[in-house]
Amino acid sequence: MPTDPTPDPPVDAEIDAALREAYAFAPAAAEEAAARFRLPEPRAARWPWLLLPAAAAAGLAVGLLRERPPADGEPPLPGVPPRVVAGFVALATRPLEGAVPLRTGMAVHDGETVRVPADGRAALVLSDGSEVRLDRGARVTLTAGRAFTLEDGRAWSRVVRGDPFLVSAGDARVSVLGTEVSVARGPKRTEVQLFSGSARVEAGGAARDLVAGQEVDFADGRLSDARRIYSEAIATGWMLELSVYAGTHARELADHMDRMIAEMGRRKIDHLEEEAIVRDLGGVCRVPVARFLVSEAARADTEIAARRKAARVLESIADASVATELAAALRDADAQVRVSAAKAIRRASDGTACARPDAFKDSCDLEAAATADAWAKSRSAEPPPK
Repeated sequence: MPTDPTPDPPVDAEIDAALREAYAFAPAAAEEAAARFRLPEPRAARWPWLLLPAAAAAGLAVGLLRERPPADGEPPLPGVPPRVVAGFVALATRPLEGAVPLRTGMAVHDGETVRVPADGRAALVLSDGSEVRLDRGARVTLTAGRAFTLEDGRAWSRVVRGDPFLVSAGDARVSVLGTEVSVARGPKRTEVQLFSGSARVEAGGAARDLVAGQEVDFADGRLSDARRIYSEAIATGWMLELSVYAGTHARELADHMDRMIAEMGRRKIDHLEEEAIVRDLGGVCRVPVARFLVSEAARADTEIAARRKAARVLESIADASVATELAAALRDADAQVRVSAAKAIRRASDGTACARPDAFKDSCDLEAAATADAWAKSRSAEPPPK
């Protein structure tokens, strides 16, 4: 892992003043950003991941302030056109290659192309707050607004909800409505993977609408049909280096673990008969099956049969360890899933919650669901057994 320290920008009253001036149109937002903006101790070489949103606001605000067009009465800088900040480097394990080497905290301008070294990885935050993580060797061109161009390599994005976010990769265009998408562009093939939200991929005169857990590729002038991602955990595993480098990576690792556990459940549901799961595995797989049941990928219309099977399995093996997932499943769009989840809760709660599972046939019984929520919350608040 790289150990070269990256310089931290100064933290003093000038940043607070810059934030307030840059956010003059929204003073409350400036005060909040200034109050939250805290960097590590001067010796630290990394920015904790949880500080990136505040750092993004501060970095972009300061960048826009320093590089704004001259104000009225202020002489223009001769021969220097104003530059628009499109984003900033939130984290770089190695300096990025651009017009100048770019390190953590530095701005990236509209139209500027940056490349991650072959032994590095990086994360950018764009002007709208969307996050872009770049794999080794990735090269991107940023534009002001909700768009960027992937010139080469792999980029993962967590897109802020709003107007469609556009990722261009050669002849392929990806319109993202939210929230997590990965695009990989090679010399002969472009691959798009959607982990949450929805997206539309257009290439070669064809279009595909993706839901969470699906992928497509474009090669030889043909856009493939949408298919299930083989392994979300494997597909996103490369980002763990960034998480570890950032220092505070507990949330990132927890999210990754959740994906792995949900995949374990999905594989059991896909490849084993219900009786075999209950008889031979039982409690060993209750958590993976429950995580899969409520995962976003499982909520797609194409996964109804798998969700029903998972819910039926949980009727026989559920206990309080999956209380939160079962309570969430009571609000599933499918009646069979809701009823099976209610039966599983009745079993796990010894009849204190969801005593009448059939009440969920036509719709979610809100009163019973609230009781189940309270039961699940009480179980999650209990200390784990020693």
